Amino acid sequence: MPTTDYSAPELIHGEYGYHSDIWSLGLIYLELLVPALNHIVVAKDIPARVNSIVDPQLKALIGAMLSQVP
Repeated sequence: MPTTDYSAPELIHGEYGYHSDIWSLGLIYLELLVPALNHIVVAKDIPARVNSIVDPQLKALIGAMLSQVP
């Protein structure tokens, strides 16, 4: 059974492409760098969690991967 925890926002509209995989990978990177008690990243928490990354290059990379515009 597929999980929706890491699904890109555009999948709601049935759109799928490599950008959807980039989103999922961005969430995985985010969770590796910013551990939390709950493994599921809630969309509203993404900006705060990205901003908590210290390294500016990683922050920029993950911020771009988690852009709402594919």
